[in-house]
Amino acid sequence: CLGDDGIYSLVPALMHSPVLSTIFLSDNNVGKGGMTRLAAALPQICSLSVLELGGNCIEDEGCRSLAAALPGCSCLMRLNIRRNTISAAGAGALAEALPHAA
Repeated sequence: CLGDDGIYSLVPALMHSPVLSTIFLSDNNVGKGGMTRLAAALPQICSLSVLELGGNCIEDEGCRSLAAALPGCSCLMRLNIRRNTISAAGAGALAEALPHAA
């Protein structure tokens, strides 16, 4: 499992991968800190179309970070956040962001 520390190490490489289309991080113990760091990088990964984050611990704070990044992810077609600890507040932040995503 990568965990948040692994995400911190991975993000710089992801930002320099302009043709990356899929990021599969399911079941990697990604927490809210790792999600916040990853979310900040997502708009710079122009070709990203699939983001798999199922089975992590991103919580509402991570969801809000992800929601803030979604409008900048113009190619994203599939987002999996199943099996995370997200309340109605986190889901609501994502729901509000989706109509603004390209």
